[in-house]
Amino acid sequence: HLRRLFAIMQAGARRFADPSAFASSLALETGTQQDGQEFLKLLLAGGEDAAGSHPSGNGDPSTVTTFVQEHYRGLSTYATICGRCGRASEASSKPVDFYEIELNVGAVVGGVYVGQGGADASRATTLSDGLRAYLEEEKLEGENQARSIHWSPYDRFSCERCERKCDATRAARLHALPPYLNVSLKRFVFDFDTMTRKKVTDAFEFPSSVDLSEFVSPLEGDRGGGRADDDARATYEYDLAFILVHRGQNATSGHYVALVKDTNDASRDATWWRFDDDEVDELR
Repeated sequence: HLRRLFAIMQAGARRFADPSAFASSLALETGTQQDGQEFLKLLLAGGEDAAGSHPSGNGDPSTVTTFVQEHYRGLSTYATICGRCGRASEASSKPVDFYEIELNVGAVVGGVYVGQGGADASRATTLSDGLRAYLEEEKLEGENQARSIHWSPYDRFSCERCERKCDATRAARLHALPPYLNVSLKRFVFDFDTMTRKKVTDAFEFPSSVDLSEFVSPLEGDRGGGRADDDARATYEYDLAFILVHRGQNATSGHYVALVKDTNDASRDATWWRFDDDEVDELR
């Protein structure tokens, strides 16, 4: 269905293509309003089910993978590390798959949007800023630890190795990035200043090309930051190819427009196109 839809868009005589058959094949509820992140999750999940699985190509016939996993799946951990022995807890050190990275925008303290911010707020205005904030360590000490873990002043992190309760740190780590990396911005947040859900309109910059190797940490026993059972990639270099823009000033309504790069053009001045419903225009 997706191939047919793209073929109609590419070679069809009309200015639009009907995506109903494609939506039905993925069991998408077209009458339900969704934001970009929600739709992406549904699209990838539906695509994974529809495409089926096949041998992963790593030489092990017992492992299988799907098209979505091969192209969009990364590997991360969110580990709690003991401040006394420096070891991560066994439960938190297990790697998990991810299909997008969600980054904060604007003034953030402890991973939470804080409106206009303050002295303790960091401002995420670029991709590098956002990734550093995403990977920033959170200290679990005293009252902060109680709030972060159990919401009780009597509970603290218990280290299996030290066999005692200890202060700790918690942080996300990226261990493998996929060939096609989806980065989502958390523009729809709950504003504690006004106690309402709002859209963050702060500017955020993406470079046209970027090497993200500095943000990838190898797993123990891993070869250079890739999966232990796959060939590791030498670098994590990416070119910006697609931008989904939400038009609107609030979190309850709006319109999405897609900006897409012509990836068949390898030049630095490759053409970008704007897709706005049935209107497709070259960006100049």
